[in-house]
Amino acid sequence: MKFQYTLLFALLLGSFSAQAQAWGEGNPVWHYYDSDYSTQGYMTVMAVGDTTIQGRDAIIFGKQYEVYYRSGNTINRGDYPPDVMYEEEEVVYLWNAGVLEFDTLMNFMALPGENWSIAAGDSLYMHTVHRRVIDTLRFTVLNEERKALIVLDSSDIFGTAFQHDTLVRGIGPIRGYYRPWGRFEQWVDGSTEGDEFRCFQNDEIGLFKKSSVACDYIQTPFLFASEESRWIYNTGAPGFVEVVTDGPYETEGSDIVIDLLFNYTFQDPRGGTVSFEGEHGAKIPYNYGELSVVLFEVDSTSVDTLYNFIAVIGDIWHIDLPGFKDAVRCEVIDEGSMLIDGFRAKTWTVEYSADYIGFPVKYTDIVVEGLGNLREFILPWDYFEGQLDGQRGGTLRCFKNEEVSYQRPNIEECIPLTLPAKSFSLEEIKICPNPVGSLLHLPDQFEAGRSFRIFSLTGQVMQGMVGSGKVDVNGLLPGIYFLTVQEKGKKQGVARFIKR
Repeated sequence: MKFQYTLLFALLLGSFSAQAQAWGEGNPVWHYYDSDYSTQGYMTVMAVGDTTIQGRDAIIFGKQYEVYYRSGNTINRGDYPPDVMYEEEEVVYLWNAGVLEFDTLMNFMALPGENWSIAAGDSLYMHTVHRRVIDTLRFTVLNEERKALIVLDSSDIFGTAFQHDTLVRGIGPIRGYYRPWGRFEQWVDGSTEGDEFRCFQNDEIGLFKKSSVACDYIQTPFLFASEESRWIYNTGAPGFVEVVTDGPYETEGSDIVIDLLFNYTFQDPRGGTVSFEGEHGAKIPYNYGELSVVLFEVDSTSVDTLYNFIAVIGDIWHIDLPGFKDAVRCEVIDEGSMLIDGFRAKTWTVEYSADYIGFPVKYTDIVVEGLGNLREFILPWDYFEGQLDGQRGGTLRCFKNEEVSYQRPNIEECIPLTLPAKSFSLEEIKICPNPVGSLLHLPDQFEAGRSFRIFSLTGQVMQGMVGSGKVDVNGLLPGIYFLTVQEKGKKQGVARFIKR
């Protein structure tokens, strides 16, 4: 990936001072990729404390990573050993634990042609990086110039291996990791700590990023579809639908995605409850903790914006659905915020409109960062399709993740509805056709002679016997229904179907 000398910036807070250009000043945070042959992910580096080594006052830099392991489809989080660095007279020094001394990492007083060496003291490979200054330049940051160096790094781990980078005072390399020997070692075994530079931020630069790379603020409690995210919605009949995240996992195209799973629980009017897992709601590309635009996969050919957590008033986007281009129009008409468990969450008022169902419909909802729609179901198009055959999910009851929870008024806890204790976990029956006009065909294992029960979202009940592996639904009104099949009073399976 090519880097340009000019980068994009956002959120200017105050003027920049010469002191803030010093290494480690102003609560800096660096964002990097962190990947090798078997993993992919990201890492952050930040100043976490002070120390004194060999009489030098220095800063401790913590390093956190989050990586996806292709083998096992797992996400690992942890910390790399911290680094200790300080800057003096525009020279940045790095503590080398292998040789117990400070090495010159970046020298912003150097002139073209000057060079120095950096030992990879804590590395598995005993080698040295040789850094030579090719040119100097002035690098503009928020309308203020900083010193910068174009350097050529080479390593004796390879005879002629080298790499170029641009070092900016206070920020460091804008191409690679600040520890330069990692990429040379990656060429040997594919593994390294840290990878390409993503962006930098501190108290005065809210966001600093390279072109075309999403890199957002320090993590908040409002990360959409994190591992423990859980939404609970009402349904038309007494019951609820629970939306949970599943994954991440790698697709055939090597994309890392998360599934939204729908788990339904309905009160059976004849007693007990019926619980089953519905179809996947959407596939969401895993974002490694970033909070910006939430994409989703409606089908194998369509990827669209579900939520835009960096939108402003007037922003418009469309959602494609199978067979319908630009089916749902989304427009931000207001912005705001709300408190959730003491944390300030951004909100957007979004007007959703569509006419692909045969007539125009629109509604307005509040979208909350990390949570999604505050009132209606998590999939906006479900509201429009619900005008024809009933929604898969209704109004939001509550939400929770690892750190925060939200409950609608009059909902005491983020728990499912209180239903009778007796419940059944049933296998989902594969039926056809669906939608159906008159006869439902059941799989071979559900032969004639078994009983069935059909109930609607409004509580309507129909029961009878399976005949020749078929169920006659001709007498049902159009809508969404659930079918349970029983043998000797024991429920064996459940299916959701739409009656045309």
